[in-house]
Amino acid sequence: MTGVCHNVGCTEGWKGSTCSQACTYHAFGRDCTQTCQCANSDCDNRTGVCKVPGCMEGWEGDTCSQACTNHTFGRDCSHTCHCAKDDCDGRTGLCQNVGCEAGWIGRNCSQACSNITFGRDCTQTCHCANSDCNRRTGVCKLPGCTEGWKGQTCSQACNNHTFGRDCTQTCHCKSECDVNSGKCNVPGCTEGWQGSACTHACTNHTFGRDCSKTCHCANSDCNWRTGVCKIPGCMEGWEGRTCSQGCVTNTFGRNCAQTCHCANSDCDGRTGICKVPGCDVGWNGKSCSQGCRTGYFGPNCTEECHCQSPGCNHTNGTCHHVGCEAGWSGHACNQSCTNHTFGRDCNQTCHCANSDCDRRTGICYSAGCDAGWVGKTCSQVQKQTEATTKTCHCEEVETSPQCTTGYAVFGSILAVAITCDIGLIIHCLRMRGKLIRTPTPSSELHTYHIPDHDGNYEGLDSTKIDTTRNVYDTIGRQGD
Repeated sequence: MTGVCHNVGCTEGWKGSTCSQACTYHAFGRDCTQTCQCANSDCDNRTGVCKVPGCMEGWEGDTCSQACTNHTFGRDCSHTCHCAKDDCDGRTGLCQNVGCEAGWIGRNCSQACSNITFGRDCTQTCHCANSDCNRRTGVCKLPGCTEGWKGQTCSQACNNHTFGRDCTQTCHCKSECDVNSGKCNVPGCTEGWQGSACTHACTNHTFGRDCSKTCHCANSDCNWRTGVCKIPGCMEGWEGRTCSQGCVTNTFGRNCAQTCHCANSDCDGRTGICKVPGCDVGWNGKSCSQGCRTGYFGPNCTEECHCQSPGCNHTNGTCHHVGCEAGWSGHACNQSCTNHTFGRDCNQTCHCANSDCDRRTGICYSAGCDAGWVGKTCSQVQKQTEATTKTCHCEEVETSPQCTTGYAVFGSILAVAITCDIGLIIHCLRMRGKLIRTPTPSSELHTYHIPDHDGNYEGLDSTKIDTTRNVYDTIGRQGD
């Protein structure tokens, strides 16, 4: 007999026509048709179980005869690959198409993203403040982003002048600022802001870039960007829309609306006080901003004008209306009348005998006019008439034709009363009376002296002339 099996097939572990050949290396089962992929030994030729546990890469199972599936690879299919589109090689783990699932990296896509990376091939970074993020989605496990980042995955950098945690702070830089610290790059802050991160608005009357300018508003603060006062009006010494311009030469006060007139310097923009004392002609006061009061002019307003109509130019004294007060002359009406002149513009002349006259009224300080002048002001020329130029020379024993003539014109003489000696007229009158009474004249004659009334006899009252004491009054009465 040959030993050929009459029935087809050998028992497990054997092969051959006579089923007398044991399974060789890594073969097992009926007719040795199965292969075991033991890593460290051969397998039982009947059961296929590895004599030393452990399968080769890409295989798994008790008999190491099952190829890796479901993204597994390596010995005993103990590794997992995370290929993006398909499975990987069971032995090497290499993806058949390049690219890993989100959250994984490596040649065989078996390495998970780090704590701050996520997404396909771990190409994205999360910036979670309090935890790491999901390696696939990037969502922080605990909410909140680190400085400079925002978004659900904290992977969006701050922009539009924002910075800090979750980009909740705003910088006011001319260019973008550091997303973490907010520090501005050159050229610095925008108008109205200051600080390293340009987060502090200008205060205390400052404005502009880096709050480097100062406004001087009287009633409010100013807009920290433009400097314009919120309520119009500047402090003393400042002007302009932003009240940041100091008063220019010779101006001072609020809005620089007042003018100083200093002679030797400019004045303080706030107080108006001259830096070097002394005012221009026609001005006075601490700030030299007050014009001379009415009737005064010149340096320190010490000169006085005497205009017919009150008021003169406070610098040169010229009258607003032509004409000086009585007693004054000159273009400024500040020159007192002299040399026997008086009246408006000193255009009249007095002729006092023993003194000057009052420059306003012309009345002599001492009574008496110069020869040829009469009147209260000695400014009237004495009239030369026939009656006043004749002299009476009466004889004692007879009536003088001149006396007769004088007697006839007695009333006229008294009315004219310019130059004839009243005492002589009275004497002649009495001589005429006594001649009528008696032919024996007395050698005694009392002469009357009438007081001088400035040479003007127009106001003489003849009823008050005393005629009782003349010696001729007694002649002829002895026999009565």
